[in-house]
Amino acid sequence: MTKVKRLQSVLLALCMVLILLPLTATPARAELTEADLNDALTAAIPGGTVDTADFTTLDGPVTVPAGVTLIILHTLYNNSAITNDGTVTINGGAIINQNVGEFANNGTININNDRWFSNVGTLTNNGTIYINGTNNSSITDDSRIVNYNPTGAINNSGAGTININNGGLIRNFSTIENDGTINNGGRIMNENECEITGGGSITGSPPFTAYTITFDANGGLVTPVNGRTDADGKLASLPAPTKSDHTFDGWFTEDTGGTQVDTSTVFTANTTIFAQWTATPPPFPPANPGNSGWYEPPPENPAGSFSEGSIYTKGSGTGIVYTVDKDFSQFSNVLVGDTTLTLNTHYTALEGSTMITLLPAYLDALNAGTYTMRVNFNGGAHATVSFTVAEYETPFSDVAEDAWYSAAVEYVHRQGLMLGIADDRFSPDTELSRAMIVTILYRNEGEPDVSGLENPFSDILENEWYTDAVKWAYANEIVQGYGNGIFGTNAPVTKEQLATLIYRTQQSSGKIPPDILMDFVWPDWDNISEYAKGPVNVLTIQGIFRDIPRQDGFNPKTPATRAEVASILYRWLTAAD
Repeated sequence: MTKVKRLQSVLLALCMVLILLPLTATPARAELTEADLNDALTAAIPGGTVDTADFTTLDGPVTVPAGVTLIILHTLYNNSAITNDGTVTINGGAIINQNVGEFANNGTININNDRWFSNVGTLTNNGTIYINGTNNSSITDDSRIVNYNPTGAINNSGAGTININNGGLIRNFSTIENDGTINNGGRIMNENECEITGGGSITGSPPFTAYTITFDANGGLVTPVNGRTDADGKLASLPAPTKSDHTFDGWFTEDTGGTQVDTSTVFTANTTIFAQWTATPPPFPPANPGNSGWYEPPPENPAGSFSEGSIYTKGSGTGIVYTVDKDFSQFSNVLVGDTTLTLNTHYTALEGSTMITLLPAYLDALNAGTYTMRVNFNGGAHATVSFTVAEYETPFSDVAEDAWYSAAVEYVHRQGLMLGIADDRFSPDTELSRAMIVTILYRNEGEPDVSGLENPFSDILENEWYTDAVKWAYANEIVQGYGNGIFGTNAPVTKEQLATLIYRTQQSSGKIPPDILMDFVWPDWDNISEYAKGPVNVLTIQGIFRDIPRQDGFNPKTPATRAEVASILYRWLTAAD
């Protein structure tokens, strides 16, 4: 009889797990609620596993029983409480423990495959955590725990052990209390002079503080503009700045005088170091060896012009292209005024091409005005051309200068994220479709290549203006659709859907602005769908909605207008820069 009951229990558990499995090869992505997850975990056979569904957002408590493994394959957002008495293994995506989240580990956590546990709430470890790295030197690409300021708190109790293996990483921006054991075979990096406190032990490599070193080119140009110290307080390398008609003398602690800095210098605080220069006279033209004192005439200079106009409007996001009748392999250098430009920082030019593209980031940094560019070639020839940098002027007659959304519309238009519905009309009160908002988010990411990415939606046709954007958003777990393979292309995006899409894009791209507000409860909070409450709360605390007239509440089911979308994008992207 006992064997029969045991067999019945096993069959029942198998049925529960099979219910959760997809019925088709490309199912619509759906939320997995805490109730579903708890049912699956409870029904799992001891020693068995349960996988998370796509985009799981937990708004209620979940317990992983002893003997059961929860495998994370997609990002899991915790807005409530997770208690792990079994095993949690992160093989894909991540665990995002939100500022209201509590994660109590009494069992085992495995962080594998360069994935991460992002903690903005409270992580209490009474068991064992394994951070299994891959010896990746990057601080953003190896297996890691990141403890974020200001609300992140990690408590490693007296019974807790954290094993950092093979180059794994703990990156600490906030508070870590260690009363247990941390075995460090990787890196423990304290940011912003944070520390690990408590009476526990840390074996292996000690924690170190990473300092930010700012490079001041002192009238020249340098890329990158800052670096970070390693575990020894030193810089792994120093950039080489450039300055026209000057020789670089080295990096120093002062703009004149001071102490020279190199890769052996140990820093003990965030520091700015300065390039120092020696002016060099221009070279004389080459003398004719057969007639001392006679100089060869200069070679014939090639012609060139800007292929699509020589006027650049600040913020337009598209560089200007100069075509010259000489191959790039013959280029010596490129100057604007007396400043020597740096290839791939200020301009691009491919060998075998006759085109130079001045990059938007460089042009945006210039003051409005007319500039002269000189392209020097080997052998002494050169080409000279003028271009103009102009300030942005709004083309939209329906956007008043004092409108609450005026600055936001200017920003998204300058960045090329949102265009007008006509040359002179933005139409701020018009609704935005789901296809439109996904296309805007895709533009913001630079329209990456989508070759090979699947299209799971029957209402997304190939070769439409939105097709690539939807493929990208699906692949990056930003959109799921309505279910049954339907995306809802032309349906208006509601405010709660918009908040969710922005939130997921923040997590996917890493462009996460700081919190600036205290918790704020919308008067119509209960009308917000459960899947959207976490995103709405996070974006509210980030101040993303602060420009939008509140009226009588958040109005989650109301379609978002173009003005509201512009304002949300403006607040998010300018705060995250």
